[in-house]
Amino acid sequence: MDTPLLLRTFLLRPARYFSKKEVVSLIPEAVHRYTYADYYKRVCQLAHVMKSLDIRGGDKVASIAMNDHRHLELCFSVPCIGAVLHTVNYRQPL
Repeated sequence: MDTPLLLRTFLLRPARYFSKKEVVSLIPEAVHRYTYADYYKRVCQLAHVMKSLDIRGGDKVASIAMNDHRHLELCFSVPCIGAVLHTVNYRQPL
């Protein structure tokens, strides 16, 4: 295999080869659509914002995002800056 299976590879490939294809997610009372090019741009913007907030490699980031486009962006931006993403299950009893 010529290309290593890295998360950055999974982020870059759709933006490079399928930039006009859509990512569709259901949010309460609506459908959110945007292209893989927009998705890539938003993931990069989120990564830059987290770096500006001094989140670095090895830091832990908790997410209470629902399973939609925002959560997808977190799943890529957090690990790509070297931080660890923890999804919080607020429905699980203590």
